[in-house]
Amino acid sequence: MPESDCPLCGGEGWIIATDESGREFVRPCGCASAARRRDALEAAHIPERYAHCILDNFSGALTAGQKKALE
Repeated sequence: MPESDCPLCGGEGWIIATDESGREFVRPCGCASAARRRDALEAAHIPERYAHCILDNFSGALTAGQKKALE
């Protein structure tokens, strides 16, 4: 859902733009993209305890218990 108070699109979610040849086209507004990301994150139902997790600090190493379970 686009932001209803967006000064760029007025809540429509689309911006009219012009290409190099002068043709007009529409492109998604940044507010709509941000809203889609927010909605997708909410729909994922990721527990709050994982809010700090990022791929940069992810360790794929198995624990001793996991190694034993795989045997």
